[in-house]
Amino acid sequence: MTPRSTRVAALLALGAVLAFVVEAWHRTAPIDDAYIVYRYANNLVGGHGPVFNVGERVEGFTSPLWLALIAAGVALGWDPLQVGHALSLASGVAALLATLALALALLPPRHRVLAGLAPWLVLACPSFAVWTMRGLETPLFTAAATAALAALARGWFLTSVAAVGVATLVRPEGGLLFAVMFLSQMRAATTSRARLLGGVLGYAVLLGALTSLRLWYYGRPLPNTFYAKVGGVPFEATLDYIGAFIVRIGAPLAWPALRSVASNRLAWPGALWACTLTGYVAAVGSDAFLDARFFDAATPALCCLAVAGGAAGWGGSRLTDRLAVASVPVAVLWLALGPHAGAVAALLAFAVCSFAGPSRLVGTLTLGAAALAAALWLAPPRADPLTALAQPFPHVHGAVRTTRHEARQANIGYATYFQRQAHAFAERLRAVRPPVRSVAAIGIGGLGYWMPELHIIDLVGLVDPVIARSHMSLANRHRALPGHLRSNVAYVLALRPDYILIPQGVGPSELLGVPAATELLSAPGFGALYAWDKRVRGFALRSRPRPGR
Repeated sequence: MTPRSTRVAALLALGAVLAFVVEAWHRTAPIDDAYIVYRYANNLVGGHGPVFNVGERVEGFTSPLWLALIAAGVALGWDPLQVGHALSLASGVAALLATLALALALLPPRHRVLAGLAPWLVLACPSFAVWTMRGLETPLFTAAATAALAALARGWFLTSVAAVGVATLVRPEGGLLFAVMFLSQMRAATTSRARLLGGVLGYAVLLGALTSLRLWYYGRPLPNTFYAKVGGVPFEATLDYIGAFIVRIGAPLAWPALRSVASNRLAWPGALWACTLTGYVAAVGSDAFLDARFFDAATPALCCLAVAGGAAGWGGSRLTDRLAVASVPVAVLWLALGPHAGAVAALLAFAVCSFAGPSRLVGTLTLGAAALAAALWLAPPRADPLTALAQPFPHVHGAVRTTRHEARQANIGYATYFQRQAHAFAERLRAVRPPVRSVAAIGIGGLGYWMPELHIIDLVGLVDPVIARSHMSLANRHRALPGHLRSNVAYVLALRPDYILIPQGVGPSELLGVPAATELLSAPGFGALYAWDKRVRGFALRSRPRPGR
């Protein structure tokens, strides 16, 4: 029979699941990159294979499993946007349930009722709120990674290997998670050699099969997106990205998580996973997008460690014990209302824990209302994503100046804006006569989805192997978006696309100085080959008839 504390924890977690479903039930605009996968899925179901441009075998997507699931839904007659939304919703629910399972595995029986708080902490994280519903594979990877850690904490090594196998089919970073699990088991020595060897061989077979398929169909061992995005990112951009994660999510969870690691060996794999992801981000460079997408897979583990650390301090008489307990409600306020409110809550918690004596629990319970009132009074002006990206340290700027709700709403507006822009480009290009056959662009997702017949050259190389392996601009990379540094002007101009969709001028609100755009505009001979077409709002090849003539 299930212990009562576990049942109560499950009911608390169910509340978090229901709150998530209510919030995410209505479909919002996906990020432009999601439309790349949708075009791949349509081509696959249409008999052209998993390709972006028909006849070109380029792996311009990161997740084979996510693509397969989208394509399966399309084959059943669903719209790709509907499939992506349904999968995101299901993956978010799975991530919250996996968080509960991990928290239950980390907590001793007398404290397992507190496991139900961990999904609420995850739900409060802005990264989860933003990236769960953007149409990408992020929530599925988070769910699989968290399930693997939960199985490992329970001693189910082969089950954890199966979960990390799913994670590897979702994103290449799954290999890092397997390394974390293997090292943890080697150190703990709790798994028999036969099981350890079986898990290693099983994972090696999966990885070998996946790599062989990639080599056979695409000719490369890794997705083309890896070659296009990795490397060349300025150190300050990477520091900004990691710093934003620490300020927004890591800081309020740090003390109780460290407390858990110090007292519970089962917490070590989760902590090592978070550290490994941090090292990975430092090695490959930051992300172009705000709100800690690359760290989302480690967020549930950190939340579980924080709850376990708070439980470990419960009933203790030392200041460190009281701070560990108070850190959990402080973290909720910090994550949901932002670092400003969180800092106020942390100061109040420190004061209560230092001077409250026997009444410290009452003081901890009342700090929420006081912190909320102070946060509303101290709340700074808010920033939208485009404004934040124009700052010297955009990720930290965006993390400090938005609450969870504002981050989610701003990103919905951001995605909606680019969806409308892509749809408008498609409508204008359809009106051109003779019909446009090829374009070069930077935001290729929505445009490619709404114009499936169009041959598209991705100026930053996501679906183009030549540009993906071309040089990175060094002159303006401090102003450019990470992952958008590749450029090959000579190659693009030699292809003579009918249109090149870049703005006339490049500023904070116009592609933010992407080298592919700035170098084309300044290239010798560009003006002789292309002329601005105000009806399309792009550059038209001079040798083809102009609209309206």
